[in-house]
Amino acid sequence: MPKFSVIIPVYNMAGYIAKALSSVANQTFTDYEIIAVNDGSTDKSAKRIESWVKKNPKVPITVINLEENTGLGATRNRAMEEAKGEYVAFLDADDMWQPGKLQRINEEIEKAPDVDLFYHAVRVFSKNKERDRSIREIESYRDLLLNGNPIIPSATVIKTRVLKDLNGFSIRKLFHGAEDFDLWLRFLKAGHKMKAVDEVLARYRAEGQGMTAKIDEHIKNNIQVVEHHIYGIEGTGEELQLLMDKAIARKYYEAARFSQKHGMHKKARKYYRKSFTCEKPTVKSKVLRFLNKLFLRV
Repeated sequence: MPKFSVIIPVYNMAGYIAKALSSVANQTFTDYEIIAVNDGSTDKSAKRIESWVKKNPKVPITVINLEENTGLGATRNRAMEEAKGEYVAFLDADDMWQPGKLQRINEEIEKAPDVDLFYHAVRVFSKNKERDRSIREIESYRDLLLNGNPIIPSATVIKTRVLKDLNGFSIRKLFHGAEDFDLWLRFLKAGHKMKAVDEVLARYRAEGQGMTAKIDEHIKNNIQVVEHHIYGIEGTGEELQLLMDKAIARKYYEAARFSQKHGMHKKARKYYRKSFTCEKPTVKSKVLRFLNKLFLRV
């Protein structure tokens, strides 16, 4: 049994998949298997994976080719069926790991075997710039709902047993693009433990999966996840409405920040306005909104 099963979903990532695979093959910790699932790609992804496998015959990899596109949640779940490792480590096909990523996480596992999920910081990069994305410890289920989701799948390692007990990722169309957010909420609600490792161990592509073009759909589906989970919480109508407003305001704020950083200032204005409608703005958010009016990417 390998220590880690590395799950890589692939959909039209011909230009990136070889680098993602190589970032796993270059790990200093070698007790792993790779499970790459080609989710009905219409580009040359399948050929690029096949070519990489031929050039790296010693790397333990299972490749699954799906004839039709099933979606990110279903693709990860299909890979999960083949996972033999004690832990599952996720890697999106356009991201990359630092060579010491698995070694560092294994050290954390040995120090805290009771922790079920580890997540770490990443370096966000695009065509023009790079920056480190900080993380924070998540204190509770409500904390994740109200204060933002710092967990990126490519920076996440979870016990395989726990992942299977939770039935993996949701395949609901309303959650498309927010499957990971839903899973982390279900994970915390079930009482599992997670830990943040405040070290940059991966490179995360900022425009992955056409995010700039899909921000409206992404935020809509994140709000669907928020509503689904809050309706399942016990409390008075007034308490739940307040919780709902705060959680939705946070999602609109995140959309505004993403849009502003990518120069989509008109869209950022829309999302700042929606955020302020749901909850009273802070001094920081007011300043950021003003800077957006000046067309500043901050």
